[in-house]
Amino acid sequence: MYWYYKYPLYCILILLLTGVSVFIWRSSISPYFHQEKPAPVEVDLPTEEPPEDLSSLPPPATRPASNASQTRPGKPVQVPPVNPASNVAAPTFKPAPAKPAVRATSIPGDLQAKLSGLRTLVVESPLKARQEAQELLSQCTEYDASWLALARIIDQANKKFMSGTAPCPEKATYTVVPSDSLSKISGKVGTTVGALQRLNKLSKTSAIIRPGQTFQYFPCEWSIRVSKSQFLLCLYHGKQLFRIYRISTGQYDRTPVGTFVISTKTMNPAWYDGTHKIPYGDPRNILGTRWMGIQATGDTDPSLRGFGIHGTTEPDSIGTASSLGCVRMLNSEVEELYDFIPEPKGSFTVPVTITE
Repeated sequence: MYWYYKYPLYCILILLLTGVSVFIWRSSISPYFHQEKPAPVEVDLPTEEPPEDLSSLPPPATRPASNASQTRPGKPVQVPPVNPASNVAAPTFKPAPAKPAVRATSIPGDLQAKLSGLRTLVVESPLKARQEAQELLSQCTEYDASWLALARIIDQANKKFMSGTAPCPEKATYTVVPSDSLSKISGKVGTTVGALQRLNKLSKTSAIIRPGQTFQYFPCEWSIRVSKSQFLLCLYHGKQLFRIYRISTGQYDRTPVGTFVISTKTMNPAWYDGTHKIPYGDPRNILGTRWMGIQATGDTDPSLRGFGIHGTTEPDSIGTASSLGCVRMLNSEVEELYDFIPEPKGSFTVPVTITE
């Protein structure tokens, strides 16, 4: 056979044998080497739960700048102890945050009846109404509806005691001696000329006093507690709630929390807007008629400066977060509070606590 017939036949035969071999491989041997892999099993791994209340999330990082330092007081970092045998830090466990007390938004029926009687009684007998309200107040959760209603009874009663000669257990008596003046007396007993004038119905235009006169005054046992969330400034005498005032706090959470003390007092204050001194009476001055500066104490960040309690030229802002970080009050109310807070010197200091 000629070569040009023989070699093509060889090629065809080789191709046929190759095809048969591939068919046999795919049908009988290949499945043992190409088994299907099992599908991956999905496992639900524990993830961090999102907060129930989105308002608890931290505020955005970018905030408008303030005229005063806004560093929030913080606690020192706790370094875990080291096990000397292994040189490995011992694990620490962070306890779950305590849930805030649940505050009732309605007043129980039995208390409503008592409140109705107290509102009538506080007009006729403020001291008796106050005593009954204080007993009931101790049974309530702070700032719930019942607490606030009873606090208003106490506030109404004590407003009478702060504006005249009506007697109450907290008041003390001072007898004028020769060479006394109202300013000397206020420095001795830890009060102010304004408080002596209010409590004893003295003329604000005449400072004449005579030996043997007796004046009523409140000893300096005042403390102030500010609740940012409730927009309330609570004035305490000793351990008893004495007055409550509606306030305005800083927008964007600018009002710091912590412990402070009244450090300065100024009537008709000028306002510094960061670059200019704006005098009292100028429409751009937002401080109102009184200023009481506060200074950080205890563990509160000492760099928190420039904050205070003051009046306002914007009375509609009370009850909102609208200040630059200070605590705003109505002018008439800050003037009353100002009169009972002594000059911050010596042992006569008034602590201020600001809470969320």
